[in-house]
Amino acid sequence: MSHLIQLVYKRTWTIPEFVRHTKKSVITTSQNESTSPKTAKKVKRRPKEVNNVDIDYYIGAFTIFIFNLTILGSIILQVICFTSTYLLVPTILYCIAFWLLDRATPFTGGTFRGAWHRNLRIWKGFASYFNARLIRTTPKPFPQDRNYLFVGHPHGFFCTGPFINFATNATGFKDLFPGLFIRLSTLNFNFYCPFWRELNMIYGTISVDFKSCMNWLVPSRSPHLNDQKVKYAGGVQDKGRALMIIVGGAQESTLLEPHTIDLILNKRKGFVRLALESGSSLVPVITFGENDIYHQYHAGDGSMTGRMQELFRKVTGIALPFMQGRFLWILPYRVPLVSVVGEPIYIDDPIEKPSRDLINDYHAKYVSALQKLYDDHKDQFHTERSRELRIIA
Repeated sequence: MSHLIQLVYKRTWTIPEFVRHTKKSVITTSQNESTSPKTAKKVKRRPKEVNNVDIDYYIGAFTIFIFNLTILGSIILQVICFTSTYLLVPTILYCIAFWLLDRATPFTGGTFRGAWHRNLRIWKGFASYFNARLIRTTPKPFPQDRNYLFVGHPHGFFCTGPFINFATNATGFKDLFPGLFIRLSTLNFNFYCPFWRELNMIYGTISVDFKSCMNWLVPSRSPHLNDQKVKYAGGVQDKGRALMIIVGGAQESTLLEPHTIDLILNKRKGFVRLALESGSSLVPVITFGENDIYHQYHAGDGSMTGRMQELFRKVTGIALPFMQGRFLWILPYRVPLVSVVGEPIYIDDPIEKPSRDLINDYHAKYVSALQKLYDDHKDQFHTERSRELRIIA
C-alpha cells in the first residue's frame, strides 16, 4: 500500500514530459530516414501548437471534471437515497417506475429523447482538451443503404475517445458519415443502477447484449419489438444505422499501459456473428492515445488487491483499476485522442445462423484489416510506442 501511495504522489506532481501541454514535442522523419521511433528525430512544435490553451480548453477541463464526478457522485447519491429516511420512499418509487415503464428501453433500441445532447457546446471543449480528432480513411462517405458495426480498440479506462468521437458531434461525425445514426453499447450493469442509468440513456447508449444489438441494427426483423416499439426506436427503416462496440471489455482495460496497444480479440467472435446475422458491415476503429490518458497501478495476480479486482470484474463485468491522471484521477493527462476509421468489410445480406467456419473466416479478415489500419497510421499517431500492437488473447 505504501508503494501505491508513493507512486500516486510521484505521478501527480511529476507529470511525464509527453503529457505536459506546455512542453509538447512531435516526432517527424524524413523520407530517407527510418520510421522507427528509435531513429526518429524530435522537433519542437510551432508556438501556436505549444500554447494550445483557449476557452475551449478550460470548458473541456471543467466538463471532464464534472463527467468524472458523476461516476463517483452517482454511487454516493445511491447510498444517500437508500439510507436516508426522507429519500428512501421516493427512491423506491423511482426504481419501481423505471422498472415497470422504462426497463426494456435500453434493450429494445434505446431512446431518442436525449439526441439533443450530441450537439452541446461543452463537447467541443471536451474534444479540445484532448485535441481529439476523427479520421475517415475512405475517400468517400460510407453508403447510406447499409448498416455498420464499428468495432473500437483499445478499451482504455472509460472509452473516452469513442465517446467524444462517436457519441457526440464534437469532432464532426455527422459530416464525415452523413446519413448514419450511431449508438454506443455498454454493459447491462449500467442500466440497472438508479440515476446512472439515466445518464447512459441521455448519451444514447444501449445494452451490448446480442439481442439488444439486433434490435437496434434490424428493428423490423426483431421478434422482441411490437409495432409501437419499432416506431419509438426510430421507425421501420433498417438502413443507415450504426453501432459502436468496444470488444476488449473489462479484461482488456486491466492490461492498459502507456505507449502500448494490447488487445483481447482472438477469443472475441460474437461481434462477427452479430455482423453476419444483422447484415452489418464490419468497420475497424483504432483510437490512438486511449491508453495514455490514465496510468494504472498493476497489482500482482496473487496479491489481495489483485484477487479483489478479479472478483469484482467477474461479479459486475466492470474492471476496478487503480488509475491515476493529473491531480490523482480528477483530470486525465492531456494526450491527443485520434480515432481512425478503417475501410468497411462489407456484408451484403443477413445470414441466419452462420457457420463456425464462416465466422472464423470473417474474423480473420477483420484482424487483418485492423492490423493494416494500425500499420498505416502508427508512425503518425503512435510515435512514442514502446512496442507494436499486440493481440494477446
